[in-house]
Amino acid sequence: MESKGSGTIEVVVNTELNTNNQAAKDYKKNSNDPMTKLLYILSVTSTVFHEVIIHANSHAEDLADNCSLDCSNINGNYNSPRNGYNQHMDARQPGSLFLEKVLPVMINLHKAGKTGLSKSEIKQRLLNYRN
Repeated sequence: MESKGSGTIEVVVNTELNTNNQAAKDYKKNSNDPMTKLLYILSVTSTVFHEVIIHANSHAEDLADNCSLDCSNINGNYNSPRNGYNQHMDARQPGSLFLEKVLPVMINLHKAGKTGLSKSEIKQRLLNYRN
């Protein structure tokens, strides 16, 4: 929503966070286990990062480009859709904001929680979204 030189970008995170992943399934079965709960919380955390860094950031860049959400920030091509699929593909690229900022945070959170997951396992979980 735009008004008087300011804008709002709404980030919607569905209430069924990560229901199709293993951490959520394990948590539903055994919510009293501290490690199961931690892995679920880390999964939810990565979902929030996903929505903000991959999607909201892309829309913010587009809005900052010319004060309009019109996909104009894509190499000057106004006809290039900046849909979720393209945003997801961009996030998987080496050097992406998502991998450069979110992956190290998630690795540190897993280390602090002593989950025992390797960096590659954490990255795989982080990028385990459809398309």
